[in-house]
Amino acid sequence: MKQSCYLIGSRAVGKTYIGRLLAHRIDYAFIDTDELIQQEVGMTIAELVGQRGWPAFRGIERDVLRRCSRLDRVVVATGGGAVLHGDVWPQIKKRALVVWLTAPIEVVLRRIADDPGSGSLRPSLTSGDQADEYEAVMREREPLYRRLADRTIAAGSLDSDRIVADIIKIVQTFQQ
Repeated sequence: MKQSCYLIGSRAVGKTYIGRLLAHRIDYAFIDTDELIQQEVGMTIAELVGQRGWPAFRGIERDVLRRCSRLDRVVVATGGGAVLHGDVWPQIKKRALVVWLTAPIEVVLRRIADDPGSGSLRPSLTSGDQADEYEAVMREREPLYRRLADRTIAAGSLDSDRIVADIIKIVQTFQQ
């Protein structure tokens, strides 16, 4: 029986927002791996990446995922690149349902542009144009999202209540 739920997907698809709502509705604890990393290192992700580089961030992210994989009754909103840690996911998949939230590129780019804190939470991965970066990153990560996901939910046009209700149905199915 799977006792937790992990939300995966690209930047700005709504993993944190949906994750908080979901955790509240099913009375699970909520963890946002990016927020946990920032608390632990005492700086924003952008500062961490700027000072120590992406490899340091990814190492901390891997450790956070490993710790989360031991917990039950949690909803975990992962960073967009969490799927890169292939060695951690078998343990997570034993204990958790994995839901891939998707959204069209236009929706993701609009959400990033509309979020004043986006720069500190979502530092550039390539230093290029956002649309080009998104497409390049998705070419690399989409097969990983697809392979890890137990279910996929299009989160670009549905309202949050509907998305959460759909995930709750899925969670209930996996708990039987």
